Amino acid sequence: MKIFPLALFSLFLLAGCSSEEDTPGGGSQALVMKYPEPLAGIIAQAVDADELDDTQPKDDYVFRTQYMPNERTPKSGWIKRIFEGKVTLLAEVKDGALNGRSIVFEQGGAKWKEFTLKNGNYEGTYTEFQADGSKKFECSYVDGKENGSWKHWHNNSLLAEERVYQDGQASGPFALYHTNGNKAMEGAYQAGERHGPFTKWHSNKIKEAEGT
Repeated sequence: MKIFPLALFSLFLLAGCSSEEDTPGGGSQALVMKYPEPLAGIIAQAVDADELDDTQPKDDYVFRTQYMPNERTPKSGWIKRIFEGKVTLLAEVKDGALNGRSIVFEQGGAKWKEFTLKNGNYEGTYTEFQADGSKKFECSYVDGKENGSWKHWHNNSLLAEERVYQDGQASGPFALYHTNGNKAMEGAYQAGERHGPFTKWHSNKIKEAEGT
């Protein structure tokens, strides 16, 4: 999956932003929320994104090379965004561009998404979280394409669906689960389409249907 500029811009809008009205005199906002280690250490060393110099309007900085203030050396390392005293974004940049690990938080402070970017693509594990910190969705990427395990969880943290991906397409066995944890359906995908025999079950484990 390629990260297009619009998607990146939306990500940073959702992450919120600080302003001179938020903090008299500008600059980083004071945190009102405590974070566990090692997260607290990363936050402490991260540079506030609004303090970086991109020679462009701040509301469009996602597309620009990021520089440290008063320097012409592209920024490498962690950046952060703070809104109403809570971190809404932590992201690694390399040579002034988003490259590496990114963590997006809900405005209430809970972790929302965690992923890695490499040359504009997702790379490695992509995870979304529920409000209680448990996983909501997780998959793996190689060169921007889904590859390997793909899982989705119910709100009660029990597994809802699992598939296998290859080169961006579902390929291989899949299974769906009821909210009580019992299997609801199993079958297979081939080149992104359901293929071959399948079986369905009611939530009480009684077989509902079979087919091809």
